Amino acid sequence: MPLKEKVKKYIQSNYGKFSIAHLAHEYGCPIREVEDYVLEELESKSIVKEKESRLAELNKVPRGEKFSLANKLIIASLFICLITLAFALNISQMSNNDIWMHLKNGELILKNRHFLYKDTYSFRTIGMPWVNHEWLAGVIFYLIYQIGAVNALIFFKAFMVVLLTIFIVQTCRLTKDRWTVFYPIVVFALFNAAVRFLDRPHMFTEMFVPIFFYILFAYKYRHKDYLLWLPVLLLLWVNIHGGFVVGMGIITLFALFETVRTIINRYYSFHQNDILSMRRLKKLWIIWLISGIILSVNPHGINIYTYPFELTSKKIFMSQIYEWQPPFKSPTFQASYAFIYFIIWMILLGLSFLLDWKHFDLTNAALSALFLAMSLRMHRNITTFALATAPIMSLNFDNFFDLILSMKKFLNMKKLAKADLLAKVIILLITVGLTAMTFRYGYFYRSGSRKPFGLGVASNMPIEAVRYVKENHIKGNCFNPYTYGTYIIHELYPETRVVMDSRDLPYGERLYLEHQEAMVDVNAFKQMFKKYHIDYIILNYQQDDLREHFKYLHQNGEWVLVYFDDRNVVYIRNIPENRKLIERDGYFCLHPVLTLEKEGLELDEIPRYILECKRNMKLNPKFIFPRYVLHSIYLAQGKLTEAIQLGKEIVNLEPQNARWHILLAETYLRAGNIDQARTHYQQAITLDPGAEPFVRKKLDQLTPKAKG
Repeated sequence: MPLKEKVKKYIQSNYGKFSIAHLAHEYGCPIREVEDYVLEELESKSIVKEKESRLAELNKVPRGEKFSLANKLIIASLFICLITLAFALNISQMSNNDIWMHLKNGELILKNRHFLYKDTYSFRTIGMPWVNHEWLAGVIFYLIYQIGAVNALIFFKAFMVVLLTIFIVQTCRLTKDRWTVFYPIVVFALFNAAVRFLDRPHMFTEMFVPIFFYILFAYKYRHKDYLLWLPVLLLLWVNIHGGFVVGMGIITLFALFETVRTIINRYYSFHQNDILSMRRLKKLWIIWLISGIILSVNPHGINIYTYPFELTSKKIFMSQIYEWQPPFKSPTFQASYAFIYFIIWMILLGLSFLLDWKHFDLTNAALSALFLAMSLRMHRNITTFALATAPIMSLNFDNFFDLILSMKKFLNMKKLAKADLLAKVIILLITVGLTAMTFRYGYFYRSGSRKPFGLGVASNMPIEAVRYVKENHIKGNCFNPYTYGTYIIHELYPETRVVMDSRDLPYGERLYLEHQEAMVDVNAFKQMFKKYHIDYIILNYQQDDLREHFKYLHQNGEWVLVYFDDRNVVYIRNIPENRKLIERDGYFCLHPVLTLEKEGLELDEIPRYILECKRNMKLNPKFIFPRYVLHSIYLAQGKLTEAIQLGKEIVNLEPQNARWHILLAETYLRAGNIDQARTHYQQAITLDPGAEPFVRKKLDQLTPKAKG
């Protein structure tokens, strides 16, 4: 007699007093193998309370665990610590450049009360069609920004990650409530995904994926029907981010492979776990159909179905844009800790399926394969790969753990419960340590590079340069780096239109390559200026090698440098309209790149250098470069008191830099202050052991002088 018929007969004869544990024991099979049949029979009799009580019993029996007060407190502590960790991983300065475009989109949509269909941000693409498929994300971001500016967006991102963490935990608990198994997996998933937790529409996809898994797992493993939420969520998703295709893919694969499992079980009697009835499969396919139709409810109609694939089909974008590159073809990504986490995660996921071969689930394998393929296609998808497969990995290891326990015929359940409690305490202590380290040091991308815990805007945005442009009413067409376009649009549109921003499709591959070539080749740079009328320039001289570009701008006389800080420069045209600004702020001698390449300064230029250094020092109190140049001038002039003062300021700005301690030591040495020179030479050795041979030689030279 098939197992399902045995279960039905057993329940009918023992209705009201049967035990799931006894049922499993009587037929010599694991408890999980009879769960779905029990639930279907109970559901058919509409015994909801009976069903829930049996599920509670089901959760208790495999562990043999008594839920003592200590255990409940530890579980509560684990949950709180996990939420705190998720929060800590996401309170960091805003470094993502895309968010600024979405803020401007949201602002324009709300103010003008219409959608954006044509581009107006770039002087190269004005009037060209533009599919603003993430319009709703922009509106949401703008409304939050109105509450508390950038910091409100940072806290919103943290809230979203906390929410998705809760859904992952609850999804894991749907199958088995074994904290010692799923908890470390969820913690590792958070660290795996944290590299891509950014303030951008993609974070909604990162949240929707765990919610979809929760709804479908609840339907499959707990007979809880939340399916109607799927089309509702997809309606939001399709208007927020192009990742809606992932949501539709999840439903499609789930429905397809659950149908296959049901057919296999019906005709070949494999007796697989958690088989959906035909009635429940029918409802699942109806939801799938409704979901597919509802995707067309967006400003762009049915065209949205193909839009996400238009970008991914562009080979130039896929090969050159960092986040779209495959993980095994991106040297930059391979140098990060996230790549190591990714490798470990793939190994663990594969191992979990291998260990749980006896309960191999075709649907879970297909979903895992989908997200694995996505992550191998482009490393930006590693985040969703970890978040989506965490419950699947947890279930696989849980089943293997059950298999190990079933081999212990005379297992002492009391000792097992104590061991489980001890394991939870150890896991809690480790998580507390990880959380404390995250608050203290942030998230490490790689050795020497991290995302620190904090608020505000990161230094990779041209905040001060753009502020200078705004305060001095500089307007017109701007030549800028790819990553600066959106921030300039947010702050300066419509008075300014950019040459390029991080929206790729409105520009197409031709305009994208035109800009990329201009950033690396000075001849292409010159051609760009002949082809388009450009009013001012903002460039990042730290990120890009622009020596030849600066030489061209410095020599042709059409452009004047009027602003620079520790990262960015601003050039304006040398025209009558800009004369007053040029006379006040123009830099004709001092340059953050070209000055350092000079072998020496012309004597007649020294007064101008001093004037421009002092002006820049006043404008940028924490900028070392003008102080370094002025220090060199004073040292050459024999003004040692002034040189020592500047050396002290430089050391105070970067006290951990051995180079500046050596600079100050040599200045003291010139002034005859041997003790201070020795102190800073020794400090340099402490900070940089690699400098020891050079510094030791200097210290040895000081010793006889000290004796004399």
